[in-house]
Amino acid sequence: MREAMAVLILVAVLGIVFAGTIDGRFVFECTEPSTAQGFAAVLTENAMRSLAGGSIDYTDVDFAMVSEPPWSFSIPGEFDDDSLYYAFGVAIVNDAVLEGNPIGMYPLSPFNTSGGNYVGVEIPMADTVDISIIIHPGDVEFTDIYALVLDMSQGMFSGTGEMDTDFVVPIYDTAAIIDNVPSGLKQILIFKDENSNAMYDDGEPYGYCQSIDTSFVFAAAGVPMIPEATLRIDKIDEKRVITPQIAMNLYPSPFNSELAIEIDAPAGEYKLKISDISGKIVHSGNVCGGTSYKWSPENLSSGIYNVKISGQNFVIQKNAVYLK
Repeated sequence: MREAMAVLILVAVLGIVFAGTIDGRFVFECTEPSTAQGFAAVLTENAMRSLAGGSIDYTDVDFAMVSEPPWSFSIPGEFDDDSLYYAFGVAIVNDAVLEGNPIGMYPLSPFNTSGGNYVGVEIPMADTVDISIIIHPGDVEFTDIYALVLDMSQGMFSGTGEMDTDFVVPIYDTAAIIDNVPSGLKQILIFKDENSNAMYDDGEPYGYCQSIDTSFVFAAAGVPMIPEATLRIDKIDEKRVITPQIAMNLYPSPFNSELAIEIDAPAGEYKLKISDISGKIVHSGNVCGGTSYKWSPENLSSGIYNVKISGQNFVIQKNAVYLK
């Protein structure tokens, strides 16, 4: 009896992790493809926050590949019933670019497993979405307000961190809807157009839409979170713009045959290591600064691979998605 009580107390204090599965399927709200290079993934709330911030550790991701009808998946893993989980799906139909391909999130996210299992995860998939936002103007007069929608999907997966402008649209209400946003990972800058040029100019009141405590917005079907922005009267923090002296770019990502690894670094030789999601090294070698290194996986399964380059005073790493 004492032993059983001790186990119950330990479970209550520490929680318990079960080996189980999360089962579901994709439900296409856009044109359903005949085949796709896709995956369904499950993340904890903290990992989801890291993904939105672009700093995900892919060893925290449990996933399953999904490629054809009936678009069912079963994601194995060790799940803690006390943790909150988000489930989302990606189906690459057009080339290897993430933006504009069907993406979705399970609308009942975050959810808890039961005994490490969860069934009935139906993920709506869409290639364009309408994003609801809430704006808090504060002391800023709510006139001439615009939203600048930026896409960082390709920049996140390639490792460049660069963003492309999707469009600029006027906003007429503090509770607004931005229509027909191509799916992907976005930043949405709300600003007051004091110079009447429909562009953000330094010094104009602005605010980034926030979602899961980050300035990134997941443009996907089924997303339950509503991004919010608070306008402020000061300059955009230049620290947001990352201009490293040493950088690595990966493209395309996702890729299906060859990955180009560009090393923006001073002339010299650096160590290269590529590992799978378990941490196992699948490729290693030496690369030179200012060059492009080509890697073609051999006898490897689809999945997420970590590319790491190290030198005397630095280590830089990015992740790429390999889809056969």
